[in-house]
Amino acid sequence: MSILDTLARLTGGYYNSNAFDEEDNPGGFAADGHQQNFPAALADVGDAAEYAGGAAVATGEALEDAQAARDKAEAWADAGEDVPVEEGAFSAKHQRIKTEALKDDVQGLKEDVEGLKGDTQGLRDEAEGFRDDAENIRDSLVNVVELKGSFDASTGTFPADPTVGDYWIVTVSGTVDAVDLIQGDEIIYGPSGWIIVGRVLSASQILTLLLSVDGAGSGLDADLLDGQQGSYYATAAALDTKVTGNGPITGATKTKVTYDAKGLVTAGADAAIADITGLQIALDAKAATATTISAGAGLTGGGSLAANRTLSIATTSNGHGTRTVSTSDPSGGANGDIWLKV
Repeated sequence: MSILDTLARLTGGYYNSNAFDEEDNPGGFAADGHQQNFPAALADVGDAAEYAGGAAVATGEALEDAQAARDKAEAWADAGEDVPVEEGAFSAKHQRIKTEALKDDVQGLKEDVEGLKGDTQGLRDEAEGFRDDAENIRDSLVNVVELKGSFDASTGTFPADPTVGDYWIVTVSGTVDAVDLIQGDEIIYGPSGWIIVGRVLSASQILTLLLSVDGAGSGLDADLLDGQQGSYYATAAALDTKVTGNGPITGATKTKVTYDAKGLVTAGADAAIADITGLQIALDAKAATATTISAGAGLTGGGSLAANRTLSIATTSNGHGTRTVSTSDPSGGANGDIWLKV
């Protein structure tokens, strides 16, 4: 591309602080666009400075300064981690700020390039201005986030010796500094400490978390319980009108139970004669087992009512003949015989 294209990008708003979009805003610094556009902008600045230096044939020193500023700016952007560009100062990979701060810096670059187009005599000063602007950009550039690997949260401690922008992906769940981390979390070390980002939970993980929290006071509103709306279940006020249970009683088999007005059994016992209406009267009408049946004249047998008793008619005789008493029909016989069937 020509130097005119380069100057057009620097002065025409191509580089801006809006969100990067490959088609609609390819020069945006926001939404991670700085990662590719900032080095490109620095390269364009260097190209513009080199062009301005070439235009000033008599000022070769200005061209060298501009080239040095370009190299230094590239060092501020690309020097590796913990590699100082100057004593006590590090590259953009060691810094982190808000992307919006880039807008003023890009505007400053635009004004500097406009000055180069109008006054070649000020190339030395303009080149020095580029160098100063590059240093400002170094101090305000957002850090490049760098993946460090996986992290086992069950160890109970965060990764050692992190730098701003370093991040890990949690592969084993655990609790670190009272923070619950689960598999799939991402942790980034920021200017103020550790930050949890990128948490995506599955339905089963959400359910597990919900089950670990007491529902009382949580504000959760369960739409259905076992497939029923809340109106299906009795309220506390409705339960107050129901039967209140009695205290427990010892289980046993009894012939007599006592129950209250609610129909609940309160006690049990074995029934006595007095507990059965009319039983004593009926018993009084019965003969006692000690009552004795005595055999009268002509009878044998008898005894107390404690057992079945039999009365028999005794066999008697006189001078005139024999009388036989039997329970069976007689067989044969002669004149004068008498039988009594009982």
